[in-house]
Amino acid sequence: MSAGAVPDSFAPGQRPSYRLLAAPLVVAGAYYLGAEAAFAIGTLTQQFAPFWPPNVVLLCAFLMTPRRSWPLLILACLPAHVLAEHGVAMPTAQVFAAFGCNVAVAALNAHALVRLLPGRDWFSGLRGAAIYLHWTVVINPALVACVAALEPVLGNGSLGDYGQFWWRWYLSNALSNLTLTPLFLAWVPYVLLRGFHLPRRRLAEIILLVLGLAISCALAFAFRSSTAAGLFPALIYLPMPFLLAIAVRFGSKGAAAGIFVFTVALLIRAMGSDEAANAAAASYRVLSMQLFLAEAAIPVILLGALVEELQRSNIDLASALGDRNRAEIAARATEALLQSSLNALNSRFAILDEAGQILATNSSWAEQAERIAPCGERYFMGRNYLGECGRGRPHQQQIAVGLRRVIAGELAEFRLEYPSDFAPGHWYQVRGTRFFIEGELRVVVIHEDITEVKRSEDALRRLSGRLMRAQDESRRQIARDLHDSTAQNLLGAALGIGQALRLVPGLKPAAKAALEESRELIDQSQREIRTVSYLLHPPMLDEAGLPAALRWLCDGFAKRTEIQVALDLAEDIARLPGDIEAALFRVAQEALTNVHRHSGSRTAHIDLSRTRGPDGASFVIMAIEDRGRGMPAGFAPLVGSRDGNRLGIGLPGMRERLRELGGSLRIVSGGQGTIVRATVPCEMPVSA
Repeated sequence: MSAGAVPDSFAPGQRPSYRLLAAPLVVAGAYYLGAEAAFAIGTLTQQFAPFWPPNVVLLCAFLMTPRRSWPLLILACLPAHVLAEHGVAMPTAQVFAAFGCNVAVAALNAHALVRLLPGRDWFSGLRGAAIYLHWTVVINPALVACVAALEPVLGNGSLGDYGQFWWRWYLSNALSNLTLTPLFLAWVPYVLLRGFHLPRRRLAEIILLVLGLAISCALAFAFRSSTAAGLFPALIYLPMPFLLAIAVRFGSKGAAAGIFVFTVALLIRAMGSDEAANAAAASYRVLSMQLFLAEAAIPVILLGALVEELQRSNIDLASALGDRNRAEIAARATEALLQSSLNALNSRFAILDEAGQILATNSSWAEQAERIAPCGERYFMGRNYLGECGRGRPHQQQIAVGLRRVIAGELAEFRLEYPSDFAPGHWYQVRGTRFFIEGELRVVVIHEDITEVKRSEDALRRLSGRLMRAQDESRRQIARDLHDSTAQNLLGAALGIGQALRLVPGLKPAAKAALEESRELIDQSQREIRTVSYLLHPPMLDEAGLPAALRWLCDGFAKRTEIQVALDLAEDIARLPGDIEAALFRVAQEALTNVHRHSGSRTAHIDLSRTRGPDGASFVIMAIEDRGRGMPAGFAPLVGSRDGNRLGIGLPGMRERLRELGGSLRIVSGGQGTIVRATVPCEMPVSA
């Protein structure tokens, strides 16, 4: 809270009831004592005092109490005013007129300050002090003085002296608000809020400055001889350095205290003058003293308020700087923690701006940059990573292209696996993603060592290959056993039943029907075993090749499922290596199974052809297409990725079979159907 603020106990509506009852009595007593003090200073009957303390009492009481209490305070002060004025034999009409003017100027001043300075920061800043002086010293006293100057006319004053009456009333009230009111408003709330507790060094400084001011005032105002009178213009400014020093060191409170001490000293000098018996000289001396006090008090009050504002600004600035320092310390600690965490990573990490400049790296990145710097590549902090990659090796050029697409927003994430050029057998993966910080684009680039992952994938692929070869061999063996053993046994059983029927013609009809039914079941089992045997491993795949096996597969599939399958075979397709024929046959077999189970299509189409790539390499391509509902969204891209196992066994099995042969599997699926495309390199010459 500033020096001009008031503690919460003085806020409207929060004051205890006993204080509300005691306040009018205290204010009335202070009003009476103020009036008596003004008379005691030297005010003569029918003359104006140099300043009028009762109005100060009313103004301070209005400012320290809620507005609803003002009428009670006015009623309490009326008897005190009548009693004080009765002692100077003032006429009754003039008494009430004077009281009305006193109340008017105090109420106008209080209303202006409460309205314009609701926080009660009267002297805590230059603006508050300027508003205070503007209204309480200039405008309101001048306005009320226009009416108050008529008050002496109700006594024995002359209307021709209206101008003199106006100046006297105005200066006495303006001077009161320059010398007495600031002392109360600056110190009383401060003492009530904090108590009068100051460090010893600060208290000693106050005592020395006040003592110096008092001594300088005594020296300035004590000379009355004609010899010393010539020095008076110079001596009169002797207290000013102390006034300024108190204002600078202690702000508005020091300024108010200094002005009060200066005023008391000047009054003592005026009351002790030899010219006190001369009414005209006394009137002139009072007017000059009032003007001199006003000239001295106004700049000192403004200086004290300015110092108060600067002190508060310094406190706020120190607090802001402290907060900033703490924030910077916390930010540095967070940055150090983040950097330490990044340095603990084995992966190489860097942050780029939207132009590709390297803004930050971890220690792994910096160490790698140092190792490859002799090769002419500069990936240090501050360098342009995209520019360096654009001039680098092929995979680095791909990285530059991919990261530019990430920066442009075309890709949410960029990934690329590449073999190391400096550590044979090692593989790395680069990932690039973007983010925004305070509206600025940033790109995170991470190079991860995936050598162990690649080795595990290779080992898994080899194991999968062996498992699939073992599976094919097991299927071939089971198919052979079913054909050579189980099917032959069933054939023998069927022949035996037929022979029994011929040898025993006189069997009962029931027995003969049972044997006939058994022979039909044996024949049906033979057909099913033959079908299962062919599905496990069609003999014609080894004997006649892939085209014949596909024709047999399509015919059998159409008969079993009532799904029409169209088969297109290129003329240049003849015998292929056995592992390629087996892989493509299994892909066709698995694809047709998926058409039957999942697509809902009533037709399918298989196309087998050969083609050559841009480099002249020969490829065999088989495409299986349906017109069904398609795969669920997001499933097709999983084929060929590390997350492909989520699709089950069939599609990953196709992929692994083809990958073993250096081929690939691609799936395009939508609302109009699905296309499964298998591609296998094959350098076999085309057969006629």
